[in-house]
Amino acid sequence: MSDYQEGITVTIKAHGGHDAPWFVIHAKDAASACDMVQAVEATGLPAIVGSVTQTIRAIDTLSQSFPGIRPAGHPDNGGAASPPATPPANTPPGSTAPICPHGTKVYKTGDKRDGSKWKAWMCPAPKGDESQCPPAWIK
Repeated sequence: MSDYQEGITVTIKAHGGHDAPWFVIHAKDAASACDMVQAVEATGLPAIVGSVTQTIRAIDTLSQSFPGIRPAGHPDNGGAASPPATPPANTPPGSTAPICPHGTKVYKTGDKRDGSKWKAWMCPAPKGDESQCPPAWIK
């Protein structure tokens, strides 16, 4: 059985990651949907949701540094905390990946034109995304 209702649904995803917050707007018509999208934007709600998401990720990352301390699990998970995230394979030993509003930054390296190496933590937002955070260069 479907829960379909007449009208229009607009889904706004904060970024391309699987963990991106979504805003789903149900409206009776396109004009109402536009009004509702503008209202959501005007309230600053996306920034607040992004901030909360970033805080939750930071708490999870910090909890991995302190054995025995874990955030409470989601009720759909039976209250069990999620297993700790596995760091990316190319993360330098002893390093913890920084977190930005788009998720956990990715450690990358490369060669400069002069032959020297560069290292940085890169935002996981899709390349070309205007909201992509700047690299965190490592000296």
